[in-house]
Amino acid sequence: MSGWTHYVNAARYGQTKWYHWAGGFWLIFIGWIIAQTLVTTPIMPMIAKADPELAAQINQSTLAMLENIDHTRLLKFGLG
Repeated sequence: MSGWTHYVNAARYGQTKWYHWAGGFWLIFIGWIIAQTLVTTPIMPMIAKADPELAAQINQSTLAMLENIDHTRLLKFGLG
């Protein structure tokens, strides 16, 4: 019996374990991150090709935003 068949049969009878759910959610999360990356990565080159001035403005505003980040506050937020 393969792993997938075993999982489906266990789910059918309510015998799944917490780590099955955790693994499933983890795979969905990683899939979502990969899908977002694949969809959004070509956006900036498309903007640069269509309107180079707009791309330069977006880059400037992004750099200005990144310069104003308080790294200690961000670290405290991440640890919290």
